[in-house]
Amino acid sequence: MKRGVLLNAPLSALVARMGHTDEITVCDAGLPIPTGPERIDLALMAGTPSLETVLGALLTDLVVEKVIMASEIKQISP
Repeated sequence: MKRGVLLNAPLSALVARMGHTDEITVCDAGLPIPTGPERIDLALMAGTPSLETVLGALLTDLVVEKVIMASEIKQISP
């Protein structure tokens, strides 16, 4: 049995497969996602889990080389 913070199996597997220059998007339910990219839905109910919770869990196993944030986040979610 896996022991650690990141227990979601598909998310843990994705993190394990990531390498240099690979990208991951963490977004809310409103982002349109075209057919093709892998999607891992973590939603339980509106606002749960929070962005901070998801990022906190990801950062226990994932080394981030660069962050790109939508320009709107400063106005909508400061």
